[in-house]
Amino acid sequence: MQKDYEELAATVMNVVDLVVHKTNERIESATDVLKGVLKHVINDEGEISWPPQDPQALKSMEMAKEDGDKPGLEAMLQK
Repeated sequence: MQKDYEELAATVMNVVDLVVHKTNERIESATDVLKGVLKHVINDEGEISWPPQDPQALKSMEMAKEDGDKPGLEAMLQK
């Protein structure tokens, strides 16, 4: 019985680790998209043009829109 609980605990911890890792990947990806869009303001280069003129920022935005894991980011980018 004790061994079953230990195996269950190990399995639960593995699932938690996977969820945390996937969440961190999503956060990093969303952060990269936002940095690309906001880089002109961050670098004190002027105002943000919308839609962004930077090809890499546009590509990142399109990829974020296609990624169903980030619905909040997609909603922000559509505004």
